[in-house]
Amino acid sequence: MPEPRDLSYLRILLGREEEELEELRQLTAQYHTVEVPKRRGGFRTIAIPPDDLKAFQRDVLKFLLRDFRIDGAVHGAVRGRNTKTHAAEHEYAQAAYILDFANAFGHVTRPMVEKVWRRCLFDGDEVSYLTDIVMCNGSLPQGAPTSNAIWNLVCEDLDTVLGRFAADHWLVYTRYVDELVFSHPRHLSQELRRAIRCTVRDAGFVLNPRKSRYCHVRNGALPITGISVSDGRLRLAKRRRERLRAFLHRAARDSTISRERVEGRLGEVRLVYGELPPRLRRPYEQFLETRSASAL
Repeated sequence: MPEPRDLSYLRILLGREEEELEELRQLTAQYHTVEVPKRRGGFRTIAIPPDDLKAFQRDVLKFLLRDFRIDGAVHGAVRGRNTKTHAAEHEYAQAAYILDFANAFGHVTRPMVEKVWRRCLFDGDEVSYLTDIVMCNGSLPQGAPTSNAIWNLVCEDLDTVLGRFAADHWLVYTRYVDELVFSHPRHLSQELRRAIRCTVRDAGFVLNPRKSRYCHVRNGALPITGISVSDGRLRLAKRRRERLRAFLHRAARDSTISRERVEGRLGEVRLVYGELPPRLRRPYEQFLETRSASAL
């Protein structure tokens, strides 16, 4: 059985002295919060770590968390997987049951995170230290680089249980961060949907009942992480395309909107379509023309 990793291992791997490690732990009291608008109205509070702590968290992510094998059903915050690969798993489904966790990161407890570090072969004080480094006020902060990876590892047992449940009922199961999707070639009965909810709750997770929805293609394409899925085709939802079009028109008039921000918003469009569809291409070209003219 491998020996537990101690503080010396941590210092060498992350290139930090013991005093510096303790100084970084003190920085966990210096998070600041920002209010970010939600797509459907309201605001989300995000806790942002100070720069030195965030840089250290990136090292923790790179050297301690990235090498874990993540379940094939998981598509969020996994290298080589994304919203498109997530939606593509359901491209020929006729029905989908889509659920969201309630305040996913906020319900992660200290014992859950400590279990992750023990999987990394740490023990005792090292487990306590690393847990302090990645948590804020007793939960996972959305603004920390480590949080998505920690969340995926916290959900490992749940993903295994739900994957087996799906296989037993001829379902396809995937998860993208806090969104769970179960699809079927025909339909999912109310009894089956109830069993899914009970399985998630029995594993200790809390669902948001307002965001749970059952969709069938007879009522339109299946909406999976912002992508419309129907008859083997993937498209961005119409409302999302129209919002992007309006954003491009606004960016052409507003010089404070950077090209980097525009390209970032269009990244998923190119991911899904390969290139910009005509309805977005023209306003994007107008944006580029206005920026070229202003540079003269």
